[in-house]
Amino acid sequence: MTVNKGKIINLDKKQQALALAMHLVSITYSVPIHELKAATRRKADIAFARQVAMYLAHVGIGLNLTQVAKSFERDRSTAAHACRLVEDLRDDAEFDGLIDLLERTLKSLTAAPEISRYPLKRKPPIPPKHRDSMNLH
Repeated sequence: MTVNKGKIINLDKKQQALALAMHLVSITYSVPIHELKAATRRKADIAFARQVAMYLAHVGIGLNLTQVAKSFERDRSTAAHACRLVEDLRDDAEFDGLIDLLERTLKSLTAAPEISRYPLKRKPPIPPKHRDSMNLH
């Protein structure tokens, strides 16, 4: 955990969300994760998938451009370019729908409820057929 401008940032959750974003983009564009994180240039289709992942990291997770650039072993200006490019391409309805779906999926998968907000008042019930096999009589 670190403090930035008076705000506490849980880097572990953001790192987990970043890994999840990379997986989502990897699956969507059929690009291996190691290609998204590669420090050297790649073919256009891989570079585009990386730009989408950078956009999700910035917009969907809330990483600043410097953090995004560092996560993908790129310069801050490269991360900014990726975000501008994806934002411009969102004028296309089909592409916008895909990015919206990726953002919503990322948000739903990273929005785990806090355990303390939902305390169990009693032990969860064990279904009868499992109770018998556990010898809990």
